[in-house]
Amino acid sequence: MKKLLILITALSLLAGCKTVMDTPKSIPMGSWNYRLYMNGAEMGSAVLTYEEKANLYISTMTMSITAGPVQSTSKEVVTETKSFVPVKLEIYNQVISNGSTQNIDIVAVFNGKDIDVTAGGNTARITIDKPFVLGGNYLAKALLDKNFEKNSSASADIYSPSLELEDTVKVEERVIGVETVSINGKEENLIHIKQIMEDFQESEIHIDSKGVVRKMRTLMLNNLMELVIDK
Repeated sequence: MKKLLILITALSLLAGCKTVMDTPKSIPMGSWNYRLYMNGAEMGSAVLTYEEKANLYISTMTMSITAGPVQSTSKEVVTETKSFVPVKLEIYNQVISNGSTQNIDIVAVFNGKDIDVTAGGNTARITIDKPFVLGGNYLAKALLDKNFEKNSSASADIYSPSLELEDTVKVEERVIGVETVSINGKEENLIHIKQIMEDFQESEIHIDSKGVVRKMRTLMLNNLMELVIDK
């Protein structure tokens, strides 16, 4: 009877155990390389870089994709203050196909609610009369302040001229919980975050205990893009 009670107690403890992990304590700074998959096929690479300079956060994402004879590269640089006030947004795209090169660049400079947007050599001033941030570190910091607790969430109006030139896009991030995920053949305990960008795209993001993205899957226009951290 004593052995049976010990066994029941042990099973009860196991049943009550949950996968736990340390949560990020700050926004991670550094640079990380990723393999890029499109609809399951490896098609390129990406690099995420986060820097601090004086009173600024600078976030850079570069991607290179090869699809048959078409090669495309993109680079997005987000510059914001450490209180998440927008300073500058740079988007550079280049597509090379059959010996022809096309560049599509957008640069936005912010002065409060006024935005000077330059594209194709032309500059226009846009005014947005509501609070907004950039797609940099604001939501990450908001979830960090909530200790990435399960079901905690944060949302913001984000300016992204490649999606909406004269308006913002509502973005929400919600913590799903801690999950065990296979990364490069090894199982890792990661925090699962779901990001919904209004009517444009949905992303499933997995970060480690330092806040570094280990895996991200984004569904947009019926195409699935996946980033997996390189070894």
